[in-house]
Amino acid sequence: MPSLEARSHASIPNGRLVDFDEAVLKESPMGGTRFLRVRGETEHDGLNVKLAPRIYSGVPDYWVIEVIAVPSRGVTERAFELSIPVMAVTGRCGIIVRGASREQQFSN
Repeated sequence: MPSLEARSHASIPNGRLVDFDEAVLKESPMGGTRFLRVRGETEHDGLNVKLAPRIYSGVPDYWVIEVIAVPSRGVTERAFELSIPVMAVTGRCGIIVRGASREQQFSN
């Protein structure tokens, strides 16, 4: 029977999409670099959450960055807060942050 969980289509093939509570774009205090910050809480213990940009052969209009989780021993904290620089993973029009049940779009 196939899994009903949403699968990732990003650079981490065994990841599962997970929901997030908040996603914001922040400018670096030094200027010039923008960071995506995502926070939330997983439903289960033992999940390592990562931000995983999809892989494209060219630059899309909106670059999708998935919030994914992979099983990991020893992870007991369900809350997560992650940041990545988005200069290299921004589409022509912006980015989309995608979780299991929702997505959030940021335009350039």
